Parts: sequence; structure tokens; C-alpha cells
Amino acid sequence: RGVFITDQNVEMSFRDLAKVSSLGFLNAPRDMDGALRRIPLWVEFRGKVYPSLSLKLIMDYYGVSPKNVEFLEKSRLVLKSSQGVIEIPVTEDGFFWINFRSGIENVKGASFPQILKKEVNFAKNIVLVGLTGTGITDVAPTPLSANTPLVLAHVNTIQNILGRDYLRMMP
Repeated sequence: RGVFITDQNVEMSFRDLAKVSSLGFLNAPRDMDGALRRIPLWVEFRGKVYPSLSLKLIMDYYGVSPKNVEFLEKSRLVLKSSQGVIEIPVTEDGFFWINFRSGIENVKGASFPQILKKEVNFAKNIVLVGLTGTGITDVAPTPLSANTPLVLAHVNTIQNILGRDYLRMMP
């Protein structure tokens, strides 16, 4: 196990939900210039380690339990599933550099009314619900745009891991 971000200001907004399911966190600190380029895959809180929403969805998708996740010294997070081993490059403190490839125009989406009318089939898909409309405040500058909906940070992280499409930092 490596060094992880610790957060003493975590709020558990869905305590009842956490009792019957597993949750992931959404926090993604910005770089010094205010841009979002990386996301922590784990955070330590009160002696326990929690995965990010992106990593938790990947773990669920591949059927990986927390005991089959390992942080190796060479800045790799390893997931051991029945389908094989997935090695994810991370920084020494557990950050994943997001390879932003998909903007909102490249992501299959659905409106809330379409979902309510059951016009969309979500079978065998990883589904994220997020704000993407004009004028929303859940945005940040990223390599894609000055106002990227933050749900796209998780979309790109998940796509990167599923496709093994990783950014690698030059030494």
C-alpha cells in the first residue's frame, strides 16, 4: 500500500445508501492553474481507504473486490479479476492522469425525460448521471475546454481504464 490522500473534511451524504451498497467519492482537486487533469483513485478517511466513483464503477464492472486491489511501489494500481490483471498507472500519491479524449459531443447521453419514459436501454453499460446543460455550475477547465462538465472527468477516466488508454508522464 502506498501513500494516499487523506481527507478530514469528508461528508457522507447518503449514510443509509452506504449501508446497503458501496459508494465512491467524486472529489478531484484542481491543479495550480485551476484546471482538472488528474483524479485521485483512492482516498483515506478515518483509517479506511475508499475508491473514487470511477474506480468503484470499474471494480464493479469487472467484479473486483477491494481485497483484490493492490497499490504497488512503482506507481501502479493493480486490479485482479477473473478476466485477468488490470494495471493502472498512478502517481505515488494515487492520482490518475486523465487522458481526456471524449467531450460531451462524443458521449452517448440521454435526457431525464427519456430515462423516465424508459426510452434508453442501460443493460451492460456503465451509466453516469451528471449535469451537462448550458449554464450549469458543475464545470471546470480541462484539456478539452474551459467549461467541461465534471461528469466527463469520470467518463474519460472510466474509458481510459477500460481501453487501457493511459497517459504516461515523461521522467
